Amino acid sequence: MHITEQLPYYAVIFTSNRTIDDESGYRRMNQRLETMVAKQPGFIGVETVRDDKGYGITISYWKDKKSIRAWREHTEHWIAQEKGKAKWYEWYRVQVCKVERAYSGGSNIPVAVSDDVKSNGDTDQGLVNGLEG
Repeated sequence: MHITEQLPYYAVIFTSNRTIDDESGYRRMNQRLETMVAKQPGFIGVETVRDDKGYGITISYWKDKKSIRAWREHTEHWIAQEKGKAKWYEWYRVQVCKVERAYSGGSNIPVAVSDDVKSNGDTDQGLVNGLEG
């Protein structure tokens, strides 16, 4: 998936450690949220990684803070946030950043926005970027 966006844009960084509780419930919720977030106005893309011990980082990219707020307040996302706090995450941290400059190098760049960030296609997106993001 290739995504292009004008600078500046925003990145919401969701860092977390997953529990081993209710894996199937987590996956189902995450799949629903992936579909919904892709339709959100201002959503640019997402990339995510998680290791075998549950530590993960998900970065979602947004056109503006208004779009981030709208997703944070989306009803289904709010429900996922509450479930995440109760049983899917040992801990989490959310950071919202303004991207004013982006660049990359190499011939096989796996991600790009503003010609530099695109989704890596991973399906474990930390409930599509997090509890508070």
